[in-house]
Amino acid sequence: MIALRLFCRLLLLCVGLSVLPAVSHAQNVGGSALRACVAPARAGDRPQDMLRVGTVRDGGRFDCDTRQTAFGPGDFWVRVSLPADAGVTPRLLRSASVWRESAVLYVRYADGFIVREETSDRAASRTLRLGAIFEQAIPVRGVAARTALWYVKGASNARGIIADPRLTTPAAAHRAEIRITAFYGAFLGLCGALLVYNLALWLVLRHRFQLSYCLLLLALGGYAFSSSGMFALIWPDFANTFRLRLNHLTL
Repeated sequence: MIALRLFCRLLLLCVGLSVLPAVSHAQNVGGSALRACVAPARAGDRPQDMLRVGTVRDGGRFDCDTRQTAFGPGDFWVRVSLPADAGVTPRLLRSASVWRESAVLYVRYADGFIVREETSDRAASRTLRLGAIFEQAIPVRGVAARTALWYVKGASNARGIIADPRLTTPAAAHRAEIRITAFYGAFLGLCGALLVYNLALWLVLRHRFQLSYCLLLLALGGYAFSSSGMFALIWPDFANTFRLRLNHLTL
């Protein structure tokens, strides 16, 4: 009976482990999905030029049809067109966390003005929201923002360069964060309850496998803690790639 219970719990935990990345990625479902166009970086590229370069179909460099992961690792330009309300009312650019050394965001407005924001690996943790989502606000200038352009350096491109980019409102982003907080809070509470329960059983029964099961629970809790972005919220001074390494280690 004990072995059957252990098997059922391990099965449930494995299912939870497989669902966690999908749940985290699903938190970026609000707002408007943006079509990303990718161009591998070349020596001498300037952001002013890359904001004007056309697509491959027009004889330019930006590819809007090929999957991002097909480009492999490296340095890239990623460009998206923005809806008319961006730059006029508060809007947030959100994308799923991926491995990269640094990124520079350029936002061009209808009057030709360009806003630049550089995000290093360490600074990326400060833009991370629960659900492991990068979030950057588009400055409101009273003029429509036409285009957003990222220069991404050192992208591993395992999941994408700018993965699932979306434009959303602060209110929609807040609602998504509340949902993911409830999910991860419940999941970590379950891990904690099972850990205490099995430690109490081990004190009485002294089965060696119970300690292995407790180590599994600790690793699973650590995986949820790091993959959800909670780690970056508590320790924002650590580089985002350090959080991802911790994520892989606990997995």
